[in-house]
Amino acid sequence: MTSKWPHLSNAPITEAIIEFQFNDAKNSAIDSIRNASKLLESEYPIEQEKKSQVIRAVINDDTPSTEYIDEGIVGFVRRSEDGKKVIQFMLDRFAFSYLPPYPNWDVLEEKAVGVWDIYQKEMGIKFIKRIGVRFINRIEIDLPMTDLEDYLSSPPIIPDELPQAIMEFDQRVVLPNREIEAVAIINQSGGAVSSEKGVASVILDIDVGKSGKFETSKESILTILQSLHEYKNDIFFRFIKPKALEKYK
Repeated sequence: MTSKWPHLSNAPITEAIIEFQFNDAKNSAIDSIRNASKLLESEYPIEQEKKSQVIRAVINDDTPSTEYIDEGIVGFVRRSEDGKKVIQFMLDRFAFSYLPPYPNWDVLEEKAVGVWDIYQKEMGIKFIKRIGVRFINRIEIDLPMTDLEDYLSSPPIIPDELPQAIMEFDQRVVLPNREIEAVAIINQSGGAVSSEKGVASVILDIDVGKSGKFETSKESILTILQSLHEYKNDIFFRFIKPKALEKYK
């Protein structure tokens, strides 16, 4: 696995996420989550409640109907003043997101792990069951475009006997990495065309995660995050050809 990839000064990242999942929080109550959320109020002043509603089909006297069950508050979302940094506090997971403009991995990692440290201590989380890194990329390809193979390493393949013009596509692959014991879920889709900008967009959504029973210590987390990030980079630069990245250098 190669980690020496070119730096993109204007990376096509629409959202970068670090997520921790757990199921053994000592203080697993909404009040505990609310308290943890309040601790971040100064840097992330915008708070929003996350609510859950379950929709269930019901049949009464042979007459079908829909039942809505309000599960109430299940977590909180906090945002920075500019809306670029987003934190999700849940009973079983924590996520930190960076929206454009994406700074760099070091900033994302430092911010996410710093906030996580506050959250896990307030909640009394003993172990993490999954550590994940997800990057959603939107690559714009200038029109007119003759062949997707010039831009993508694994474009959709159409039998030669059929028309070759593609209006849209959606592909999903799951790749295990035995070296770091991680799994990558890769979704690649395309078809959105902006006539105003003269571009077609390709979405490359890469979610790399490692499941197990991990300590919450900073050293342990950083080691895993680094390996997941390197694997994510490896996937990105092997799926996208240099021609598609010229405008992002």
